[in-house]
Amino acid sequence: MPQRQSPIAVIVTALEVETRAVLRQLGRHTVETVNGTGFFKGQFDGWDIAVVEAGPGNAGAAAIAVRALEHYKPHVALFVGVAGGVKDVAIGDVVVAAKVYGYESGKDAAKGFQTRPDVQNTAHALEQRARIIRQANDWRSRLDPAIKHEKLSGASLKAF
Repeated sequence: MPQRQSPIAVIVTALEVETRAVLRQLGRHTVETVNGTGFFKGQFDGWDIAVVEAGPGNAGAAAIAVRALEHYKPHVALFVGVAGGVKDVAIGDVVVAAKVYGYESGKDAAKGFQTRPDVQNTAHALEQRARIIRQANDWRSRLDPAIKHEKLSGASLKAF
């Protein structure tokens, strides 16, 4: 198998505003259809990037993520969003999940559905990388200047 020239990342978004923000960073991009799903392809900082807007809902996002992972075989896959379900964040904050909850798991019993939530901790390297990025200033220059950014002088890390 030939060696890839650049590493590849898959970025999954749910909302149009999230997709537009990511595509703004890519600049020029093309569209590729994979099994009926449209992916925006471009480059950023030496990486090949494939972006897909999955729409709201976990099941659809999971199905599209699997399609992307199987097709692109990326070095990294990210879900990028506005953290709408997280309170006390401002534009410019770095938000990283410290734990991931699989709240859909459970068992159908005679008494009704009994939840069995699954919890996984975020990879240590991911959380540490977010702390490093928070301290750097270069990423802030890529924020949309048309949007008011609350904490550009000292973005906070939100680990939930």
